[in-house]
Amino acid sequence: MGSLKAVSLVVLCLLPGLVRAENTRVMGTSIDLPFEYALVGTEDSSSNNALFSAVQWKRIEVTDKDGTKHRLQLVASYTSSDRLSNTAMEDVAEKASVEQAAKPGVRSSTSLEVDGFPFHFIEGPADNKQYPQRMSMSGVINGALYQFSIMAGDQGLLTEELAKRVKAISIDYAQLLKLRPAFEEESKAAVVDGVLDTPLNRIRLDASTRARLSSSVRMTDAAGTPVFRVRGFSLFKAGFWTMQNLMVYVGCGSEEAYSRVNEGNFLAMNDGGDDEDDEHYVDVSVPESAILAGLPARTATARGGKAIGLRRTSIRRWEAKKDGTLYQAGLIRLNGSPIEKLIGTQLETGPATCQLGLNYGAGKD
Repeated sequence: MGSLKAVSLVVLCLLPGLVRAENTRVMGTSIDLPFEYALVGTEDSSSNNALFSAVQWKRIEVTDKDGTKHRLQLVASYTSSDRLSNTAMEDVAEKASVEQAAKPGVRSSTSLEVDGFPFHFIEGPADNKQYPQRMSMSGVINGALYQFSIMAGDQGLLTEELAKRVKAISIDYAQLLKLRPAFEEESKAAVVDGVLDTPLNRIRLDASTRARLSSSVRMTDAAGTPVFRVRGFSLFKAGFWTMQNLMVYVGCGSEEAYSRVNEGNFLAMNDGGDDEDDEHYVDVSVPESAILAGLPARTATARGGKAIGLRRTSIRRWEAKKDGTLYQAGLIRLNGSPIEKLIGTQLETGPATCQLGLNYGAGKD
C-alpha cells in the first residue's frame, strides 16, 4: 500500500499471556486479526435521545519482535432511528463516506458489500489524539448505520494484511437487534417510582417531574471486572409558561482507569463540542470548592451548545476524589431551575456509594 507502510511495518509475535487473535468479537463484529494481543479493557456505551446509539471499544496491546508495546482500539458502533427510512440512512452514510474520502491524508477508499449490504472501507487519519490513524468499514444494515474501526497511534500497524481482515469482517445481525431492547430493559430498572438509580446514589424526584434513562456507560478491565460506571437521565417538568428540561449524569469508579481513556479535563469542560462555534462550551468558570456525595469536591459552570431558539444550555459539574475512586456528576439544563435545585441538593448530600455492579443493558454480557 506504499513504501512508507512497508518501511514502518510492525512485525507482531505471540508472547505468553496474549489472547488468540482468531474470531475476535466487538459488539456484533467478528474479525480474525493477523496478530495476537493482550486485552487492556473494554468500554460499552448506549444512549437513546433523538437516535439510539450503541458503541463498544476494546483497547488492546500488541508487542513487536523487539518487545515494544503498541496500543490499538477496536470500535464498533450501531445507530438506528424510528423516524428515518433505510433510504434516508443510506443517503447519510453515502454523504459521510464522500466527505471522509475527501479529507487530506486518506490512503485508501473503496466500496464493497458485506452479506449483500453496501459498505465503504477507508484508511487514513482519524480525529483522535490517542489514536490518530484508522481503518474503518461503514454501511447501512436494515435501516441502521453500522461502523467497525481499528484505530492506532502508528500508521505502520495498519498493514495490508490487516486491511484484508477488516474487509472480511462478519456481522452477527441478531446481536445488533438485541441492543436497543437491552437498553430499554436497563431503563426500566433505572427509573422506578420516581427514583433514579445512579452509580453514586439514588435520587428521588418530585411528583410532577418525569425521567427516563438517556445514556449508560460501563468500563471493564481485562478480566471483565467493572472499573467505571456512568448513567445519564433526561428529566422534564411542565411549567406554567415553558417546558423545563434537564439532563443529569453521574459516574464513579477507578481514577486510574478513567484517566487512561479520557484526556479531557472534566471541570475545564474541554471535552465537549466540535469545530462548530455553536457547539463549544463558553463562559467556563474557575473551579470552586464544593461538596459531592458528602465529600470535598470542586465544581464549575459553563454554557453549552445552542438549543431551542439558539439559546445555550447551562452546565454545572462536580468532581471529587477519595482513595483512588473518582466521583463525577453533571447537570445540563434549558430552563428548569426548580429541577436543578432538587437534583443538585441530593447529589451534594447523598452517600458516596459507588455502584460499579449496576446492570448494563439487560444485565447479561
